[in-house]
Amino acid sequence: MAQIIQLILRGGSLSFFIRMAGVGLMLLAQIILARYMSVQDYGYFIYIFSVTPIVALICQAGFQTSSLRFLYEYQKKPALRNGFLITSFTFPLSMSILLTIVSWCLYAAYA
Repeated sequence: MAQIIQLILRGGSLSFFIRMAGVGLMLLAQIILARYMSVQDYGYFIYIFSVTPIVALICQAGFQTSSLRFLYEYQKKPALRNGFLITSFTFPLSMSILLTIVSWCLYAAYA
């Protein structure tokens, strides 16, 4: 039991430090970009940087959490499992492509 707890703590600590390193690198990148971009360009960058996670959340359509449920249920039904896997890959991909095209069109219209 103690070995399992040690393994969990070690994995959790590693994950935490990797996330914190990523946050630190993003802070450094933000500082560098703020120094070398104009105020208007940096505003555009921050706007896109803020909107992107919201759009990504919409494009994922909840497949991360639903996969836990449905893949377990469909263990003995390979046709349903494969259909779910294909749909959980193609739907977010198609939504991402569609939103990319829409954003390019909006950018071209207002640029």
